[in-house]
Amino acid sequence: MVTLPHLIVDGYNVIHAWPDLCREFHRGSDVVCDLLVEVVRVIHDAEGRHVTIVFDGKGETMSLLHPTKEPSLTVIYTPSGTSADAIIEQMASNAKGRQAVVVASRDNMICETVSTVGGESISPEALRDWVDRCQKQQTVTLLKQKQVSDKKFGAGLSELF
Repeated sequence: MVTLPHLIVDGYNVIHAWPDLCREFHRGSDVVCDLLVEVVRVIHDAEGRHVTIVFDGKGETMSLLHPTKEPSLTVIYTPSGTSADAIIEQMASNAKGRQAVVVASRDNMICETVSTVGGESISPEALRDWVDRCQKQQTVTLLKQKQVSDKKFGAGLSELF
């Protein structure tokens, strides 16, 4: 079985690069962070890839959350005083094997560190394209499943709902 590279997302960096999310800051940073997690989750769900989204300091200790209760989708809030950059660089440096990580960020220092340790960095725009591809893939999969279901149970069943 081929292991897919771990996707690590520089949370606030990506949020600030995506105008649609950036406009949502008036709703609060927690809401915007949750929106990013939901958008990026499609990569996790469509590809079965380990995804970690890292946000800057929130509280005295590091916070690890699993929004879907699956350990392969993780949200990290660094402790106050520790940057997301430091955690991302540490995760990339500790990754096993070449190209074991893909980091989404437009921060040049992070991208350089990731490249130095053998990982890959992508821009927030490339991450958006990746999300779009996964969303299209999931739509096609769901439509195919619906066609199979309609053939098996009849289209009339879906009309009941």
